[in-house]
Amino acid sequence: MVEKLSFETLPQIPLRLESSPIPSLKEGITYSNENSLNALENYISSKHKRCKSFFIWGDRGSGKSFWLKAWKNEFNEKNVVYINFKNSHKFDEEKKNMIFFIDNLENADSYSKDKIFEELNKNHVSNNIFIFSSYYDVDSLEKFYFSKDFRSRLKQGFVYRLSKLSDKKKKEVLRSYIFKLKWISKKDDQKYDFLIEYMLSRLPRELSSLKILLDNLNNFA
Repeated sequence: MVEKLSFETLPQIPLRLESSPIPSLKEGITYSNENSLNALENYISSKHKRCKSFFIWGDRGSGKSFWLKAWKNEFNEKNVVYINFKNSHKFDEEKKNMIFFIDNLENADSYSKDKIFEELNKNHVSNNIFIFSSYYDVDSLEKFYFSKDFRSRLKQGFVYRLSKLSDKKKKEVLRSYIFKLKWISKKDDQKYDFLIEYMLSRLPRELSSLKILLDNLNNFA
């Protein structure tokens, strides 16, 4: 008879969880967001862009920041900039031929809003590209004092939504990763589901961080 694994039968293992994974496209999870993410990839890869902005929005945990950082990391060039307004950054750029990945747009201060709007209106000259992310859709940015003209300008570009993965999908992803680590012989083996459920309920829910935890456990073993 095989003993069922549980936390009562496992030793306590101290693990270092401070390291933040570097977002990369190959680690991204698409699932129900394939249309939006394919549109983003096509937009970034296109040499002749009809629109100069791409706006993605969605609930917290839907992967907006991950994808912006992952795409930024694909470029090793000085003309690619990632700005996160959640960290009190300011936008004060007057350069040409730039790609701006701007995260958490709703947190931009008044000065940054004015500068971005100014750049959006003259990007036919500067040839700058903007990829924005926000927790809110374009119309809802009104309550953060984005002008009607600014919101109208965003709508002239591409607008897509990202959906958050359900716990069921996250469990499938983590189970597949455990299979990749060779802890189980079949992808649908539920032997370590108790561990996955614990991770999803007690730890930061970002999949890349949870994969690092599994890597640490694997190295310890």
